[in-house]
This record gives sequence, C-alpha cells and structure tokens, in this order.
Amino acid sequence: MNGLWKAAYWFFALALLVLMAAGLLGAGCQKLQKASKHWDSSWEGLDRTISVYSEYGPLIGRWNARTYIETQPPMIAFIDSAGKEVKVMGGIVVVQER
Repeated sequence: MNGLWKAAYWFFALALLVLMAAGLLGAGCQKLQKASKHWDSSWEGLDRTISVYSEYGPLIGRWNARTYIETQPPMIAFIDSAGKEVKVMGGIVVVQER
C-alpha cells in the first residue's frame, strides 16, 4: 500500500506541475512581456515621446527622452533628455514608446 500512495503522490505532483507550466506558457506570454517592459522602464527608462496638449487641442509641449514616467494623479513627472525634471498637471498627456 505504501508504494501505491507514493506513486499517486508523484502522479498528482507531476500533473500539477504540467498544468502550471501550461498556464504560464498559454496565458502568460503577454503578461511576461509587459512585466519585463515595466522592469526595464523602472530600471533604466524607455525611449518615449511625451506630448502635452491643452484641453482645447493645441500642443503645449513635446519631449523625447529615455525616461521613466511617475504618475501621481493628477500629476505626471519625468526627467527630460537634458536631465531636468518635468511635472505636468492638467491637459492631455500622450506617451508614445519609440
């Protein structure tokens, strides 16, 4: 009887491992890519174009920088390519990764 319990234990452990691996491979690809991109962004920043528009449509400012964007509603903050901190409150902010 002891051998039967040991075999059943290993069968269920292996089945659980296979199910977890299938779940990670099937549903986790986009999540893993997104997590990797967040890690890169917070560690060294990403190449981005940040545009700020007024509520009425005209462009107020545009920055191209390798930066991390910090969001603390209603404000966003980032370091521009010259090394200066930019804080934006209000308006419409569009962030495009390059």
